Amino acid sequence: MAIVTKGAGSLFDALSFGNNIVEQVHSFKLLGVTIDDDLKWSMHVNTICSKASSRLHFLKVLKRCSLSTSDLLCVHYWNMHALHGIHL
Repeated sequence: MAIVTKGAGSLFDALSFGNNIVEQVHSFKLLGVTIDDDLKWSMHVNTICSKASSRLHFLKVLKRCSLSTSDLLCVHYWNMHALHGIHL
């Protein structure tokens, strides 16, 4: 990723590494963090908020189905372990 200032345009016509041309992208994910070409957090924060909202909705649906608190906690722990490899 080439980092440029807003008005400068691209610093490189084509950045190459060996015989391979490096693709210029607007954003990419590195170690779970979304980095964009403006080096702002908005895309990463939006991604995290979207995931959290989706998982919260899933728990709300299960709660409406009269699952007990302990069952909801089991689902939550499973979700964290299965999706993120977090051991609680």
